[in-house]
Amino acid sequence: MPYTDKTKLPSLYNLLRQQLGDSLTPALFSKASLIDLSHILEDLVLTKALPALVLTGFQESSYWKKEVKRYFELAKIATTICIFSAGKLPPESGNNIFVQLEPDDQMRQEWFLVIVTHHFSILLCGLDNLAEVSDEVDRTFETVFSLDPLHVNIALDILELALEKRNPARLEQLRTGRAKFTPSYPEIDYLNEIVTRFTNHLHHYHTASKELVKERIIRMIIAGIVHETSQPITALILTLEMAEMGKGLQPGDLEFITHAVLSLKERIDRLQKAVNYQETTLMGTEFIEFKKDEEIG
Repeated sequence: MPYTDKTKLPSLYNLLRQQLGDSLTPALFSKASLIDLSHILEDLVLTKALPALVLTGFQESSYWKKEVKRYFELAKIATTICIFSAGKLPPESGNNIFVQLEPDDQMRQEWFLVIVTHHFSILLCGLDNLAEVSDEVDRTFETVFSLDPLHVNIALDILELALEKRNPARLEQLRTGRAKFTPSYPEIDYLNEIVTRFTNHLHHYHTASKELVKERIIRMIIAGIVHETSQPITALILTLEMAEMGKGLQPGDLEFITHAVLSLKERIDRLQKAVNYQETTLMGTEFIEFKKDEEIG
């Protein structure tokens, strides 16, 4: 049943949950995951050159600035693109519709993507948990994902109303673009393509996660070495022995750590011999940065 309440500015996520209840099962996604999933789905339109209706919303225009090339490429293929975002957006042109969200707009708490083609239709929508995070990519969203054309149609009804409230001059353009597509379940070839792309991404994510864990182990070991450089050399030997027991570390990683130790020793020797140390270094500190696969010295 189409959403027709025009007494307030709607939040897509909240209205979807209100209307569809248990037929949508939410999951917790990080912002980084939402970006990755959005890219996977948008790339399907790009690589297959599929005419499409695309509606997307992200919290800040800073994301648009990072992705401007991607959306210009999508605009060359998609029939209509409608972008909801806070902050300043570029002027509208051609088949692009931009909706600037006000500071108190409920949609500023959301990240969503709706794609409708002649071969599949998809809904991805997350609501920010508004928890404090040290890194923006770790921000979490209560998220729903659906390939059901009923869910997609309800999302389109809500987004039409959202556009009418925020940029009514472009409502007819969106309706015209929407009329060219009928949401439907994915054709089998496209369903396989979507599943394959998601699976490949999960494999890549798993591999990257293992590498990240290993990198953190190396950084912790080096941090320990830096701390122990003022102690007897036996402390360094003990630290290296601990490194050998680090899970997931390869011989090349241990060689890298050994090189780091030698580099630290050389630098400390130079600092001890420097007569005018305070004048020749910044605030009495020598900044040391290690990058793997680069020469250290």
